[in-house]
Amino acid sequence: MSIQVKQQAKTDVSVTVTFEQPFSNIPIVIVTPFWNASTQAVGHISTVTSITKTECIITSGNAASENFYVNILAFDPEASSPVENMKVIGGKVQKQTIGEIEVDYPSNRYLDSPDPATLLSPFWDGNLQGVSYVETLDDNAASEIKIISNNAAGSGYYVNYFAMDLGVGSDNSGNLYEAGVANKIGPGKLRVYFEQKFTSPPHVNVSPWYNDQNSEVGDVETIVKITNTYFEVISANQSPDYFVTWIAIQIS
Repeated sequence: MSIQVKQQAKTDVSVTVTFEQPFSNIPIVIVTPFWNASTQAVGHISTVTSITKTECIITSGNAASENFYVNILAFDPEASSPVENMKVIGGKVQKQTIGEIEVDYPSNRYLDSPDPATLLSPFWDGNLQGVSYVETLDDNAASEIKIISNNAAGSGYYVNYFAMDLGVGSDNSGNLYEAGVANKIGPGKLRVYFEQKFTSPPHVNVSPWYNDQNSEVGDVETIVKITNTYFEVISANQSPDYFVTWIAIQIS
């Protein structure tokens, strides 16, 4: 599979997540915290600190004996989309300076949606701690993205990205996919309903998009509930120009 998802409990500062199948290439890894039934966002940023073809390591100050997980989406950046009628692209970009960086997609990998569901994760290769700032989407398009934060390092620091066309789709194995964007205009909890009804709660990853504001957000979007018809995220982030991008996948 070119796309794999996994949910794993996080009871310590770092957790190793083993992929169900080895990838042909080093995958791109996206991580989202899932604090089941929580009434607040997490205080630390989940950071990818190692990736191989068989596993990845996620590091942050967030941990709990129960109800706290990391949701992982891993994608082979050299693979084409397995999803019918939905294009995807994934990769990483090095970030050596504070502020905004731009990623231009190859013309043969442009997406169809003008504002796709784009997910971001910090990747501090070989480090033993998480980053201090939330990697935030500033501009989101079918051909390019702009990413902003105060995170930077002379070497070894990257931002992982994964983008998917909006809508619903499936693959040859019967796995279901849905990608969307939700406006978050108030603080606290946001409930997002799926267009399709999944037969069981799907795997969900989310990411912040503060459109054309040239500013990172201050809070980590944290999933607190997932059902087969909707999911909920919580944070203090809010604005008419602020959105949560999301991708839901149900493995058959």
